[in-house]
Amino acid sequence: MSLKKEDLQKADILLLDNLSEYKEEVANCSKFAELLSSGVDILVNDSFGQSHKILASTVGVARFCYASMAGFSFEENLHQLKKIAKTKKKPFIAIYGFLSCNYRTNISIDFCSSLVSNLLMQIGGGNLKNKAAALQFLASICDALVFVGQMSFPIMHALGHIIPINLVERVAHKAALDIVQFSHDKNVLMSCPTDFGV
Repeated sequence: MSLKKEDLQKADILLLDNLSEYKEEVANCSKFAELLSSGVDILVNDSFGQSHKILASTVGVARFCYASMAGFSFEENLHQLKKIAKTKKKPFIAIYGFLSCNYRTNISIDFCSSLVSNLLMQIGGGNLKNKAAALQFLASICDALVFVGQMSFPIMHALGHIIPINLVERVAHKAALDIVQFSHDKNVLMSCPTDFGV
């Protein structure tokens, strides 16, 4: 990436490449963060879904700005999370992972939604290791966890199912085992796909 400081100071809004492709982003490189923050006084973080990660574009940039704050979308997500944490309605089910929008999936979601009014959908995505704490939190307040998509593979593997090894996040195996054990100890039902295509 080549950014010129004068370009950043002229622009009100600058659209950058997908920063996750840069090793400096993932490593929270101070020089990269300083480059990203050139000409920036106030950082507004509106990426709730990325805020658990220590990245140059989030944590790193904040060190070089006069102030940082949460954006409107971030605040709304935080508000929803607080509501979820305080819910007393039962049954409370969380669906973890991204669902593909095909005909069968939509039918099952509509069916589940009609039975359960407290259904969380599309929580998270991949990378179980980074989301293990959030999953344990959900297991502490939910009656059931439903795993779909990429997130289901490490959980299914931890439950003893035979899964192609290229679909299993190896660094997350212990986290998956811990989530399965925690859910079992709390009597939280766990559901995973019964079949899948690769």
